[in-house]
Amino acid sequence: MTGRWQVRYPSAWFFVVLLIAQSQHLLNARAQDTSSRPINHLAANPPRLIVQIVVDQLRGDMLTRYHDRFEAGGFRLLMDQGLWYTDAHHPQAATQTAVGHATLATGAFPSRHGIVANNWYDPKTHAFREAVADPSTSVVGDPSKKGSSPVSLMTTTFSDELTISTDHRSKIFAVSVKDRGAIPLAGHTGKAYWFSDTSGRFVTSTYYEKSYPAWVNRWNEQDRSGSWAGKTWAPLRDLSTYLYADQPPYAPNLFDYGSSFPHPFGVNNAKDAYYPKLMVSYVGDELTLDFAEALIDKELLGRNSVPDYLGISFSSNDLVGHFFTDTSPEAEDVLLRLDHDLALLFEFIDKQPGLGLQNTLIVLSGDHGIAEVPAYLQHLGVPTGTVDQKAFLAKINDSLRTRYKRGDLLAGYSTPYLYLDHSLIAAAGLQLEEVVQTAAKAAMSVDGVYLAQPTSQLAETSLTDAGLIERIQRNQYPARSGDIYVVEDPQWQMGGAATGGEISIVDHGSPWDYDSFVPVLFGGMALPAERISRPIATTDIAATLAGRVGTKLPSGNSGVELPEVTATQPAPQR
Repeated sequence: MTGRWQVRYPSAWFFVVLLIAQSQHLLNARAQDTSSRPINHLAANPPRLIVQIVVDQLRGDMLTRYHDRFEAGGFRLLMDQGLWYTDAHHPQAATQTAVGHATLATGAFPSRHGIVANNWYDPKTHAFREAVADPSTSVVGDPSKKGSSPVSLMTTTFSDELTISTDHRSKIFAVSVKDRGAIPLAGHTGKAYWFSDTSGRFVTSTYYEKSYPAWVNRWNEQDRSGSWAGKTWAPLRDLSTYLYADQPPYAPNLFDYGSSFPHPFGVNNAKDAYYPKLMVSYVGDELTLDFAEALIDKELLGRNSVPDYLGISFSSNDLVGHFFTDTSPEAEDVLLRLDHDLALLFEFIDKQPGLGLQNTLIVLSGDHGIAEVPAYLQHLGVPTGTVDQKAFLAKINDSLRTRYKRGDLLAGYSTPYLYLDHSLIAAAGLQLEEVVQTAAKAAMSVDGVYLAQPTSQLAETSLTDAGLIERIQRNQYPARSGDIYVVEDPQWQMGGAATGGEISIVDHGSPWDYDSFVPVLFGGMALPAERISRPIATTDIAATLAGRVGTKLPSGNSGVELPEVTATQPAPQR
């Protein structure tokens, strides 16, 4: 036996070594050849670059409201020279930033992609968690700060499918002021960057990389966010020309920022809330634009043998809308400035050697809309009001305490869900459904609450509004959705401190049309100019990008292709 092994062992070892050498040779050859080998299974004449733009809190009518005040190369480049879908809505009930971005990225309902709200209750930790939070990661360069990632996104995105279809040769990036704006667009396979309101830098997490590329370090070292110190935000144009110039200011004067123009940014320190002030202004968009252009240039996007993808979420419109309301000169000013930023972005892309707008497919939409602030609607005589969140929760707790002699059964509330503590209910020997019904009945007794529906009984509701129930069902991801779905009356707001500590005097998140209505526009790639009034859903965007490029649909997709975009187009100039 020993002799036989002495003869055969070197032979077996030789073949192992030979196999390893051949494998390494193949890997090296593939690495050298990966950028040049043609991809033949994509659609005819695919774009070199896909730019998916999301404007946070862009309600669909805002583009028509200010159309005549926009310049030719910004929004109007897409409105007047591209495909403009004027009747687009988010199909789910929860209309929040994380939810909307995930739906736009995946083409899926929250019941499939899993992002049911900006925050939800985690029964394992007995605490609320943010949609993109990932405690297993940290911010690159700052291990003391917890990072963010797409770990909670349960389906693939279009950008993921592009990565898969090109065997990771497509470059995938996304950038935003908000982490929950960038991360869904980048998907699981791309890289996301977002703005830090404590350092004034664009950062990422260890989910994506261990260290920053040299160009990111150089951009951050220039301290561009520090250049507004000591300056003020004044109107871009004559204030008297603004549509809502005569409206009284509704914003509080926090951090001496002022309730009306001009708004001083203050000095660059935490006490003066300098970086948050930049975000609640047009500056957040300008920094996002500057970083995005640097990314396109340094990463050579659109100069690849396969299509590349860049997601850009502009957040200033949302932050300003929350703080100043959408019927304020500040809201108009930030949109006019974003219009100019878009014109600069489109011009920048068009001048990139070997790229140009003729080789770039652009899609622009909003992640949600917004309601008018109740004080403004009351002035007009429109039915409206505010539900005091503390009083709302106190009434539910009082009802539970009266019936069950327990004041700890309600775990908490985060728009749009009420969560009960299942473990305490079970330990007390109570029936969960009975406790849920008691809490729901108490919630329904509060003025301004249209619906407080136990989510386990959505199919059994007596509500005749089947469309609303269907939207709520699309929001149901069992492990994260709450016990009771709360909907305020139309035009009503849930008042009090917003979940997550954000300062807000008007909010979004409802299933009503003012929150679900957003524009959808496609441009570039020699697309024809057409204004289309046919109703579409925001889930159709990912399906359309997949059809136009030739990837398979994202795994949870529920949208359909928009034929005006996927129709065969002339070959772009190379």
